[in-house]
Amino acid sequence: MDAEALINTETGTFYTVAAYFYSYFALMAVGIMVGLWRWKKLLASLKLLWALLLWAAVTEAVGQVLVAEFKNNTVVYSLLRPVAFGLLAYVYYLELGSKVLLYSIPVFLCLHLVNGFFLQPLGQVYDSYSMITSMLASSVWALLYLRRLLLFPEERHLRVYALFWASCGYLIFNASSLFVFGTLNVVRDARFSSAYPVLQTMRVAAAHILYLTFLLSFLGRKVSLPTQRVPI
Repeated sequence: MDAEALINTETGTFYTVAAYFYSYFALMAVGIMVGLWRWKKLLASLKLLWALLLWAAVTEAVGQVLVAEFKNNTVVYSLLRPVAFGLLAYVYYLELGSKVLLYSIPVFLCLHLVNGFFLQPLGQVYDSYSMITSMLASSVWALLYLRRLLLFPEERHLRVYALFWASCGYLIFNASSLFVFGTLNVVRDARFSSAYPVLQTMRVAAAHILYLTFLLSFLGRKVSLPTQRVPI
């Protein structure tokens, strides 16, 4: 969900064409407007998901301004990442009902601060450890949600449940992003530069899919999954 992944933070060079950013922000803008249009009909978890989408749009916009002015936007993501983590944790808490999700928020904040002060200094190094931690956590939450959804005996179409689309989106996005980051970390040699556009295209497509699933989450009548039926 971070546009800094599409930018070489050392040179500020864009790996993708400007068209990506137009479609990217347009998709987020549509999701924000649809969420506002259906606000009164959204479940509490989806209202928080909308807030997360708005936060992501603001973060990305500020990030683009910083990279244009200072050729480095790592600081904005380092400062704002805990907020996004907390919002998403609470979104899944409302649906899963496990207090472990709430406890994960201060734990992540502490890990993020340790990382920012001692391992990957704020504004100097991209906080990949925090990013990977948040991606792994959100993947676990998405899998737990889908597991509970599949074990729930009531027969309804999967798409009517509040976080079905978003959970699928996070799994696709996280898997794609971790693969791209891992591969880029291995093939830094100039001989593999031709692979960069392919990897970045994967990342771009995954980002679009994620925010498309946000939009789908806001459309139609959605229901929450009862939290007391099937334990985590």
